[in-house]
Amino acid sequence: MAIQEASSQVPIGPPALASVPEFPAVGTDAWGLMNRGRAELIRKKNRQGLTVEEEAAEYERLQGLSQSALEKAFPGAPVDEARLDRMEARLRTASEGRQE
Repeated sequence: MAIQEASSQVPIGPPALASVPEFPAVGTDAWGLMNRGRAELIRKKNRQGLTVEEEAAEYERLQGLSQSALEKAFPGAPVDEARLDRMEARLRTASEGRQE
């Protein structure tokens, strides 16, 4: 696994896969190898903590890229914003009624 220097800026959302052409596709042998390395970092983070800045940067990079790859391979259902707004309004109304 390549280790990148940690940036002082925190990225918003996962990085774009287009910027990482060598990143493996979901379900390939390369994906499995990358995922095993990511799992090792997760275990280390949970058990003893990541010891060097490079490990933390690599962990964050792999987490973001993995999330992007999974979202690309398995896109979620579209959100019906109008329906969501109606549901939230009903929940607010019900919650306000219970507080009185």
